[in-house]
Amino acid sequence: MRGRKKPNRISKAFLKKTAAEQQAKIALALLADERAANTRVREFAEQMSTIHKKLLKEVKELAAEKGVNVSSKWSNEHKQ
Repeated sequence: MRGRKKPNRISKAFLKKTAAEQQAKIALALLADERAANTRVREFAEQMSTIHKKLLKEVKELAAEKGVNVSSKWSNEHKQ
């Protein structure tokens, strides 16, 4: 059985950008959960946080499998 090919720079960029976007979405969901007065908004924010945490975990696992280091730090784009 042949081994997996190393990811090209587009694949690496995709994984890094996707991880950063999931981190940003988690942060926004947590912020909405913290600040929302409406119970339904808080419940939705909790759902979004759970979903994006799961997606981030999957992206990190795929990146590790491909040998791509995805940062846990925020990019300048997502700090704004």
